[in-house]
Amino acid sequence: MFLFTSLLIPAFAAPTLAIDGVCPGTVTVTVEAASPDGRVALAAADETGAADVPAGSCAGTALGLSTAGLRGIDRLDTSADGSATIDLTVPLEACGRWLQGVDLSTCDTTDVAELATCGPVSFDGEATEIGSGLDVGYEPSGADWHDRLERLFIVHDGGKLTSLDTDGTVLDSWTLGGDLEGVTIPDPETDLVYVGVENPAEILEVEVIGGTIIRRFDASVMDGATSSGLEALTFVPDISHPEGGTFYAGDQETAQVFVFELPIVTSSSSTEITLIDELTLGGAPGSDLSGLDYDPVHHEVYAIFDSSDLLISVTPDGEAISSWDLPHDNQEGYARSPSCDVFIALDSPTEVWRYQP
Repeated sequence: MFLFTSLLIPAFAAPTLAIDGVCPGTVTVTVEAASPDGRVALAAADETGAADVPAGSCAGTALGLSTAGLRGIDRLDTSADGSATIDLTVPLEACGRWLQGVDLSTCDTTDVAELATCGPVSFDGEATEIGSGLDVGYEPSGADWHDRLERLFIVHDGGKLTSLDTDGTVLDSWTLGGDLEGVTIPDPETDLVYVGVENPAEILEVEVIGGTIIRRFDASVMDGATSSGLEALTFVPDISHPEGGTFYAGDQETAQVFVFELPIVTSSSSTEITLIDELTLGGAPGSDLSGLDYDPVHHEVYAIFDSSDLLISVTPDGEAISSWDLPHDNQEGYARSPSCDVFIALDSPTEVWRYQP
């Protein structure tokens, strides 16, 4: 049991608690104005509320946290000025929980603070065009953010896969060939990214240390008489699925989304591909689907539509959630980083826009 034990030393001011960073990922928790050279117990709960400290000499102290999921998570040693700092790695499942500190010298409590995620998508923040370092004639057509490598991956419909820093510095670029239209990163702990080829439709497994194509998955079931083929690609995780989730591939002309299972966990050599479902996206204009992206925090799929300059969000089943008017023309890629930056890729002119919150 986590005990909140008081030394009963008077405090000089009410302690405060602040969280810097967004969830999931590493956040910095800072306590100030606590007892000098003392200790602060850090507690977490699922919601705010009016629970009491359950045990120790601070037992009965009123908290701003609920009893749901209430537990102590750490103790911080304060410095001579009464401050303490700790870096916490917060997993996805802990996002949205609340933290509060208890000064173990006085039983005074800090304010509560949320392990907050990114807010709603917005194009009102600082906008910077970061695509000026791309080759002349490069037509960005798909985007995804790599959490571990902390870089943006984009594809060019002239056959290139490229990674960019947030300031637009080109970090790597590989010529794969084909009309590349989408890119997605199912597992950032690996060096594999998956790239969508338009027609004949296929999904490439690419190792990004050397830019080598490892496997090709035939998705030509998407190629119909009036279809322009695969135009968008993302991966939707599912911890209950043997492959860790499924690939969503979008058809530009019909705006249908084909859900595929690929053996990316159970095999390193099989090129078998299985069509699981076909989805019609709620709120979609009906054609010209040009990009897909998955939000793991809110469990939503984002779809971008070129000619209508529209971004929509849907559930993994395709049910409409929200929509936004896009600020540019010819937009074919959308991605969002854990730091809440939004990236929009335009195939003409050659531009990649970064929107900071």
